[in-house]
Amino acid sequence: MLGANGMVGGGFALATGAALRNQYLGTDAVAVCFFGDGGSNEGVCHEALILAGFWRLPVVVVCETDMFGGAAPQNYACASETIAQRAAAYDMPGKVIDGKNVIEVYDEVGDAIERARKGEGPSLIECLTYRKHGHFEG
Repeated sequence: MLGANGMVGGGFALATGAALRNQYLGTDAVAVCFFGDGGSNEGVCHEALILAGFWRLPVVVVCETDMFGGAAPQNYACASETIAQRAAAYDMPGKVIDGKNVIEVYDEVGDAIERARKGEGPSLIECLTYRKHGHFEG
């Protein structure tokens, strides 16, 4: 676990760097990055995923889509219907799943990790969910 970071979407660069290290050392380790749909609109997301796809890095990125980035509705801040649709631009598979179904999440992430271990590169998994409360209190 590489720890927390102070910026929205900061985990993309950390996970991509870890995946590059794992690939360079020839390990079977896979980096996994969790983020929200709001973080998918950060520049570091696109920069890191372009490199991950180009270098076929062993990384899995998991978007927890609750339909809001902070307080902005996803359909206001994102031109595509899903975040997973963007995966094609990074040359990786993208899949939308039910993020409230723990078995489906386990199976899909497990498949993506195995794919990465075989040298087939990164994957983007979008887990649809919801949030019961605001993003912040105050």
